[in-house]
Amino acid sequence: SGIRWMSVLSHARRGKSDRLLAHANVRQQQGAVVEGVLYQLTAPAQILDMDPFEGHPEAYRREVCTIATEEGALSGWVYIAPVENTDDNCLPAREYLDHLLAGRDYLSDDYYRRLCAQPCVDELDRRSLTMLGIYAGTQR
Repeated sequence: SGIRWMSVLSHARRGKSDRLLAHANVRQQQGAVVEGVLYQLTAPAQILDMDPFEGHPEAYRREVCTIATEEGALSGWVYIAPVENTDDNCLPAREYLDHLLAGRDYLSDDYYRRLCAQPCVDELDRRSLTMLGIYAGTQR
């Protein structure tokens, strides 16, 4: 289901192999909202299967947060980058941003437009993308 979290989506988490490229992160900001998808696990231990994909606990730390949904407030895991792993001067790769934009069906028009306007790094070669763990074939 769609979610709205009272924070801001920040592309400030430094990439693992290129300090200039960023991955999405959330951080608290008064009045700001992050939209996305909330997945329900069939067993609590399934969250451990997600940790390697999210780089927990080094790149991101998993925290329980209150999330506003269409059905009301819920508690859920959110992966948040520690401050020492962030840099506001970083930008996402075009292909990474396209991956986020592929979730258009779950985003409001305004939020989608703001994501589309996000500056990014274009024209990375396939080898660089692979090293970053980014699939170049995501369609918007």
